[in-house]
Amino acid sequence: MNTELPKIPAPPEVEEVNPPEQEMLRVVIGKMKPIDKDAKDKKKKQAKKAQPKKGDEKPKVIKWEDGPPKYIKTTYHHITEATQKLSENIFPVNIRGD
Repeated sequence: MNTELPKIPAPPEVEEVNPPEQEMLRVVIGKMKPIDKDAKDKKKKQAKKAQPKKGDEKPKVIKWEDGPPKYIKTTYHHITEATQKLSENIFPVNIRGD
């Protein structure tokens, strides 16, 4: 039996090749946007939110009542609807048979 089956090859050996250690060069693409001093001042001068006083309580959250449950048709409803459609007259009244 050993003569019939080929031998399983050994797993390949992988040699790790690392690049030489060098510092990453920082590349700047395009021009930098000029900094506006007015924009910094505007950000600093924004109004702060009024904090509630110690005596004031947080406003109560309104809890809404759940609506009616969603109507889900069951097999019974589908069957009764199908029988009503089938029981209707297939041929309309205004067609005359010759």
